[in-house]
Amino acid sequence: MSEIRRLFAVLFWEPGNAFADIVRKPRWWVPMLLMMACVGVWMYLIGTHIGWEQITREGIMRSSAAQNMPAADIDRLVQQQAKYAAIISPIAALLATPIGALLTAGVLTLFFSVFMGGNAKFKEVFGITPYAQLPGIVYIALSTVVLFVKPAEDFDINNPVGLNVGFYLPETAPKWMISAASSIDLISFWTMLLLVIALRKIDRKAPAGKVWGAILLPWMIYVLGKSALAAVF
Repeated sequence: MSEIRRLFAVLFWEPGNAFADIVRKPRWWVPMLLMMACVGVWMYLIGTHIGWEQITREGIMRSSAAQNMPAADIDRLVQQQAKYAAIISPIAALLATPIGALLTAGVLTLFFSVFMGGNAKFKEVFGITPYAQLPGIVYIALSTVVLFVKPAEDFDINNPVGLNVGFYLPETAPKWMISAASSIDLISFWTMLLLVIALRKIDRKAPAGKVWGAILLPWMIYVLGKSALAAVF
């Protein structure tokens, strides 16, 4: 397959055939660079359309410490942190793409090949991981639409699109509940489904249950850990 056909096939019409082709000849840097480019554009739009000062202020106001802080101190803290956020946040977002792919491939290799007895090497799993993460581009596209439709003051950078259960919970709900519900997300399950299809192309003898277990178990551990941290902080 050509690379363009691969990208569209993974997302929309024939992921099985696409991943069979990818396993034979992985070109992981193409989807990774594409994702990084989309993230870069997204962060630029966030900075220009909303502004890092407003984003920083909203983040500070969500913290419990801000409830007892004088308005002048909040303003001073916002001014200080917004300068760093404008530089650090875009860089961190860009680095999250390759780091996330490496971590995902490492965890999947550990759970699938070591714990579940599957037959997949890290190099093979890493070759399919950036392709399986392509639904993130759809998420960025939908978030961009919301960014320009909603008033800037109503835009939630942490959860902009109603594709997860947490989006519909009231703000008064416990933080751990919102965190857990936000993980029940259409994009996440779409990505996991693509990973299942891809892993079964690497190890054609692996039962679907074993592959799903290797993906869902670390996901559940991640969700539980994230929810526990939200409950504490």
